[in-house]
Amino acid sequence: MHVRVEILPWLSQRLSAQHVGRLTLVQEVSEGATVRQVLEAIAADNRPFRELVFPAKTGRLADYIMLLLNGRLIELSGGMEAEVRPGDTLRLIPGFSGG
Repeated sequence: MHVRVEILPWLSQRLSAQHVGRLTLVQEVSEGATVRQVLEAIAADNRPFRELVFPAKTGRLADYIMLLLNGRLIELSGGMEAEVRPGDTLRLIPGFSGG
């Protein structure tokens, strides 16, 4: 099955200096795969992605990334162990703050 992973600007630029705008990846995963497994599968073949998403090698998502599963914050969707389904979209967006 396929899961779509969208990486929004600023994060996408950190993966490739030539890339401007949204970067979309399509990842083949097995039935029953989790959000963590999708990201780890991409990270296994893509060192810049691995360093961007899991910078401390702790298996935890980087603090400066917000992760959405089908438009909903991952924390509200079951966390990194949430099961993905065919056609799901994971979206990595830069964290933001302000006051």
